[in-house]
Amino acid sequence: MKEIITKEQAIGMYRDKYKLAEALGITRQAIDFWPEGKPIPEVHALKIRYVLRPELFESNKRAKG
Repeated sequence: MKEIITKEQAIGMYRDKYKLAEALGITRQAIDFWPEGKPIPEVHALKIRYVLRPELFESNKRAKG
């Protein structure tokens, strides 16, 4: 199953793109290249979902189960 997180959602989880870039181990310029309103690269979405911020997705898991 694909994890869909938009650029705006990802930035919102970290409050700004600088903190997001640091957490993902990429540059903030790399984030600038992500298109607005589109899903971020899947590798980064998976890292956010399962490694960095799984607590933000726990309610989704309970609602489906």
